[in-house]
Amino acid sequence: MNVQMFSVFRWSLGAALCFVLMLPSAGWAQHQLILGPQSHQTLEAGSHVGLQTFYRQRGRTLCTEKHETTVIFNAGFRPVQSVPLSVSIALPVSYIWDASQNFNDTMPDHIPSRSRTGVEDAIIALNYRLDFDKLQQQWRATGNYLLMTVGLEVPTGDLDHPAYDGPLDYVFGTQLGLEWRMLSGTVYGFYRLTTDTDDGAISDNVLAGLRFGYTPWEDLGAQRYVSVQLGVGYEQNLDDDFIAGYDTPEAGWSVLIHPMVVVGLNANLRLTVMGSIPVAKEFEHDNMEDRFRVNLGLLYVFGG
Repeated sequence: MNVQMFSVFRWSLGAALCFVLMLPSAGWAQHQLILGPQSHQTLEAGSHVGLQTFYRQRGRTLCTEKHETTVIFNAGFRPVQSVPLSVSIALPVSYIWDASQNFNDTMPDHIPSRSRTGVEDAIIALNYRLDFDKLQQQWRATGNYLLMTVGLEVPTGDLDHPAYDGPLDYVFGTQLGLEWRMLSGTVYGFYRLTTDTDDGAISDNVLAGLRFGYTPWEDLGAQRYVSVQLGVGYEQNLDDDFIAGYDTPEAGWSVLIHPMVVVGLNANLRLTVMGSIPVAKEFEHDNMEDRFRVNLGLLYVFGG
């Protein structure tokens, strides 16, 4: 990474950190969106800065309808270039409108409302990438690797707890990537481990899935490409004891199809468009059921 690139990256990461520390946090945690099928674009990138936007619609009826718009600032860097260990951070900001209930009043002098805007809990992670050198040389593709992730969810949100005064949760994950000629695939799995609070335990989250990609067009000279991808994922909020005798309000599971298009604009810049459509689901509450999701992401990779 040259001096100019490092300066841009350092400024972007510093601005993102200042942003999350200055704003009061609010909103529902979006763990599936942060760690879902699109996450391979950022976690495997090493040194990068990016911006992802999500729109998510939930609820089985008009009375349980929920709209969630989330913007995620993400960044990462590799402290030692010769060691395949990178540090990444995700800073989500959300606007939520919920027809089913007014939000709990967790801030003094705050009037409950069906809509809120604020910063979600931040996720800071360590990512270790093990490249399959022989496969990369034999197949002439860099997408053959094993990625392992360990992260912390820092309590910057204030929906389930006062800002900066909540539990510290943990994220564990792994990804296996394979690439051959115009074909690619990824197998991923994540587990979010929550810790107890005074109000009971919020459910742990499990995510797992497959992603297949096909690159119909690639310009090696300009390092531009178009990749069409299709994924299938399983997501579950585990049924922990929220309060003795009651189920976790978030408990349930879903299977989703994820069509995705990734466009390499040049050696460093990537554009991602993704949709998510549930094909099977079961939740304790109607307002937790997904109708659909849409994701638009822009990623700048240093040293591409």
